[in-house]
Amino acid sequence: MQWSNILICKTRLLSIRTQGLRNQVLMFGLGFEFLICALICYSSGFQSVFKTQTIRLSHWFPAMPFAMFLFVYDEMRKYILRSTSITTVDPQTGKYVRIPGWVERNSYY
Repeated sequence: MQWSNILICKTRLLSIRTQGLRNQVLMFGLGFEFLICALICYSSGFQSVFKTQTIRLSHWFPAMPFAMFLFVYDEMRKYILRSTSITTVDPQTGKYVRIPGWVERNSYY
């Protein structure tokens, strides 16, 4: 769930396919988080400190459908936000001006 949440919060409107995963600090953080979880769950030294036991690999998977649903839901939401807003070019400045659509005006923070 945390991995899908961090990927969702990366951008407000762009898809993760458009934005990409070029942030090396973010990727290091995700890998480090996974390493800490694995050490706490499977290393005997950490288990004695934290008073935990080894968990089966299958216990990692129940949250995955929820994480995938959350990720797909947010990608669809971002697509709807992008497709309902109007983008025009300001004739004086030449800059793009984005006018939010109805969905964004009424449901977006």
